[in-house]
Amino acid sequence: GYALFIGRQAPTYWTFTLPDLRSRLQTLISVEIQQPEDEVLQNIALKLFQERGITVKSEVIEYLLRHCERSFSAIQSWVHRLDELAAIKGRSITIALIKEILAS
Repeated sequence: GYALFIGRQAPTYWTFTLPDLRSRLQTLISVEIQQPEDEVLQNIALKLFQERGITVKSEVIEYLLRHCERSFSAIQSWVHRLDELAAIKGRSITIALIKEILAS
């Protein structure tokens, strides 16, 4: 079988009471996943807006990325919130609209 272990630290730092398990886990290959680069996040945001049929200026996406958590789920949530608020207010998605959400 296969197993996928996910943690905030490498397995060598995990504490186990069973010595056999500890030694086996220390031989695992571990890979650190870094925060996504700006270009990747910009492309994700752009794609999410495009999927909703929304055109957004690049400076709006850059502003959004400077003020939100750097994760796919956070960007997805922001795109959803901005789309809803823009529809309710009958406005385009702008930096001013992002500032309104940040202020509330």
